[in-house]
Order: sequence, then C-alpha cells, then structure tokens
Amino acid sequence: AHLRPAPAVVVLSGCETASHRLLPGDELVGFARAWFHAGARTLVLSLWPVEDTAAYHLMRAFYAGLARGDRLPAALRYSALSLRDGGAHPLHWAAFVLVGDPDPPIQPAVRSRSVT
Repeated sequence: AHLRPAPAVVVLSGCETASHRLLPGDELVGFARAWFHAGARTLVLSLWPVEDTAAYHLMRAFYAGLARGDRLPAALRYSALSLRDGGAHPLHWAAFVLVGDPDPPIQPAVRSRSVT
C-alpha cells in the first residue's frame, strides 16, 4: 500500500481533538503529535467538547474566511468573533486553536470520490 503524505493543514473539528495524555517518560501522545509526525504543518483543534451546531457555524465561517483569502489565524479569529457577536457563549467558540505554522502552503481542496 502506498501512503500519501499528510496535507499541510489539518482541521479536526470534533470534540477535544487537542487532548492528549501523559505516558511514562513524560511523552505526550495525541492527535496533534500524530498529525505532525505524519507531516502536517498546521492543525486546527478543539480543546473541549463543543455543541455540534456551534461547531458547524464556526467551521462554515472559518472556511468562508479562507475562501475570501484570509490567512488561517485570521479566518479562525473571524469565525470565533462571528459566533461571539451573535451572542454565543465562549464555550461554543473559544475551544478552537491553531497550532503550528500560521502560513502553510494552502492548495485548493481535492474532492475525494467514494468507492462503492
């Protein structure tokens, strides 16, 4: 099997994707470490569980910012502020963080085909 390298930017919008655990020897293990080890340069992760509808709206605003040409940090900030300004509690918008290179090379998304 041929493995493709990880994309430069990985967005993990699920709950607590930035969580990790400490193993004997003080080694942090988690999603972030695995993606960086696989070659990702930038990760967008959540620090705690976020309600699905709030995560949906935040991610829509995030990708809208990227489509406008915003840098990753600006797009994430814009998306958080859009929820905050709409009256959402910080629990619903402050969980998402950007880790790694703030200016990785971004290529247009390639749509995958489902195999039946």
